[in-house]
Amino acid sequence: MPGRDVGYDQIAGALALVLLAVGLSVWRRLDLEGEILVAAARAFVQLTALGFAIKLIFDADSLLWVVALLAVMVLF
Repeated sequence: MPGRDVGYDQIAGALALVLLAVGLSVWRRLDLEGEILVAAARAFVQLTALGFAIKLIFDADSLLWVVALLAVMVLF
């Protein structure tokens, strides 16, 4: 099964939804803009790190290495 890459248009769509949430927060005077932006940044970093970890696991040729990586992911 070939890998699926996330395109710039998909990233732009996700960022548009984040900006929509920020805009609604400003419009409704909820004062959540900072929290929304921090949450979006954290999600981006966490999903990027998870993607690299999963790629590392699937690209590994050694069963022992795969089991060790999975054990680290489960423990942490």
